[in-house]
Amino acid sequence: MKETSRIFDAHLHIESGLQDYDLRIDGANIIFNSLESYRRLRKQWTRPMNAMTLLFDFRDGWEFVRTETASGRVQALKIHSRIQGIRAPQYKLIGNKIERLPSNLPIVVDAFYYGADMETQPNLAEIARLARRFTGRPWVMAHAGGHRTLDYFLHLRELPNIYYDLSLSLQYLEDTSALMDLKKLVRFTDKNRILFGSDFPGASPRRQRAILMKILAECEVTPSDAQNIFYNNARRLYCRGARS
Repeated sequence: MKETSRIFDAHLHIESGLQDYDLRIDGANIIFNSLESYRRLRKQWTRPMNAMTLLFDFRDGWEFVRTETASGRVQALKIHSRIQGIRAPQYKLIGNKIERLPSNLPIVVDAFYYGADMETQPNLAEIARLARRFTGRPWVMAHAGGHRTLDYFLHLRELPNIYYDLSLSLQYLEDTSALMDLKKLVRFTDKNRILFGSDFPGASPRRQRAILMKILAECEVTPSDAQNIFYNNARRLYCRGARS
């Protein structure tokens, strides 16, 4: 398949800079996994083609999070259960906080399973409940479920407000059987709800693109759908308004 002309990285981190970023892109959704890094770095990375996703701190940092979203400086919030130590009973509190956010603000959910603390792994059942409760809000499954991609595909596919970003998983799972599940997701999911992402510096953006291009060719994805996956979908989702 011919390389796409424009690329929007839906999932990257800039705490260590971008000197090793190995792909030319036209815009990015910058993920901040702490309020501290957002406060320190946001201004130097605020550009017309960039979006900002802030950690959804529903505890001590809640008022700051609510202020930033209301101001338009933040284009999405991220739930990261492993970093935040979120257990199943706390999703009800998260839902109550979400009710106080702008109704169309996307929520990015870290859906990569890793580590020995099983209590704070992503909770698919609770994520599905929230997505069904807030049907008008976009929900982005970051990493597309990791090695559990097929679970996310089968349990969430009927919900039209679910999006998948393919960051990290393409490269991390390339030599595993889970890559077949990622191919199935790409083949049978609405192409308007799939997003290219890298999770830089956790993965090489160039390698992520190469693997995805191969999958798109195998799945006979049209050039227009490929351009949506690489650029248009994320641009529409995250860059809805001007940032100050």
